[in-house]
Parts: sequence; C-alpha cells; structure tokens
Amino acid sequence: MSPPDRHAPPPGAVRARPATAGDAPAVAALLADALGEKYRPAYGPRAPRAIEALVRAEIGGGASGYVVADADGRVVGTAHLS
Repeated sequence: MSPPDRHAPPPGAVRARPATAGDAPAVAALLADALGEKYRPAYGPRAPRAIEALVRAEIGGGASGYVVADADGRVVGTAHLS
C-alpha cells in the first residue's frame, strides 16, 4: 500500500482554479440562477444559453477572468475577476 499523497486535497474540499471552456455550462447555470433578474429581461428563456455563449467566448479568448470553485471535480461556485 502506498502512502497517502500529503498534497492531495481531502475529499469534498473546495479549491479555486481558473475556469476552462468545459466549465462554461456550469458557470452559465450558476450565473443565470444568481443573476436571472439582470439577464432574463434581455434574453428571456434563452438566458442560460446566451450566458453560456458569452462565458465560452470569453474563456476561449484566453483573457478570461473567470475562476471556479471546484469540489471533487464539480463546479460549485464562480467569480469573475477583472
């Protein structure tokens, strides 16, 4: 049996990391839920998809300020730093 990795986070630990393109759907869902009153008047029921497109484009542009909170490989929070 190998010794435990002392640098591995414990199960369920939350860590912050830069967002990737694969995080765009989760980031968009969080933003649509938290900021729906801001986005729904402009985008209506398409708000989650529109937000996802905006997030994906920004992340894909390489200069994204999005950070995600990751718990066991699942995005549980997000922030945009500018």
